Amino acid sequence: MEAAEKPDPMPEKKIDTVLLAGGINRISLFEGYTPSLKALLSFHDRPSIDFVLAALGQAPQVGQICIVGPERELQPAIREPERYTFVPGGERPGESVFHGLCHFRESAQILFATVDIPLVTPEAIATFLQQSLENRSRGDLFVSAVDHSRFTGPYAGCPKRCTRLRGRSVCHGNLILADPAAVLATISEEQLDTIYRSRKVPLRTAAAFGWKFALAYLMGGGILRFFTLEQAVKAASKHFRLRIVPVLLDHPEIAADIDEAADYAFVQRLLARQAPVP
Repeated sequence: MEAAEKPDPMPEKKIDTVLLAGGINRISLFEGYTPSLKALLSFHDRPSIDFVLAALGQAPQVGQICIVGPERELQPAIREPERYTFVPGGERPGESVFHGLCHFRESAQILFATVDIPLVTPEAIATFLQQSLENRSRGDLFVSAVDHSRFTGPYAGCPKRCTRLRGRSVCHGNLILADPAAVLATISEEQLDTIYRSRKVPLRTAAAFGWKFALAYLMGGGILRFFTLEQAVKAASKHFRLRIVPVLLDHPEIAADIDEAADYAFVQRLLARQAPVP
């Protein structure tokens, strides 16, 4: 008797994704620039949101995508907008994050991505999700980061600021995987705003981790360099009553977001070297 064929393994559940697309950049990025949605920033006649949606669409673990931002302004810039759900953004970044959490509140995990990382690749997204999901029993909030040593080759001139810690300098990434039930049960909308805003500025990062870190930073200048990444994350986890896990990636493109003119010029140069994406 022939052995029965083994059934195909059940496919892993896809990860619901929130794309934060309501942010407006008010810093002049180039001559003649007027403040506008980061999602609509043009790179070689292609809006930033198109690059990010293309990368998300090619990452195998990504499922439904919810776009948080003004639907009327964003729809004309999106290919096949009917594929996505739109949720209004908030007046503050934390409020927009909160709206995304509430939209997918029944999901086991939610991937958050920002719209101003047009260099992001499907490989970077897939690697972040794989490493996070492999450790999902250890954390509630998985935060992407890139070691400063990884900014080599074409990324050697990336103008992003890194936070110096003991043993390494790290730059925040723009991908986060969250357990919505744990986050909504623990953190207020105002705290979400504090965390989101603090991720790029060392002093704000120290303050977000608690008053002891903030005081140490103020008294000792760059005293954060005396704390290891593990110690900083432990302090943040205790302060916010969430298990926060850093995910260090070898993909500097997740950190190349657009805040200032130097960022815009850098991304323009790199995209000019790449083959066009159909």
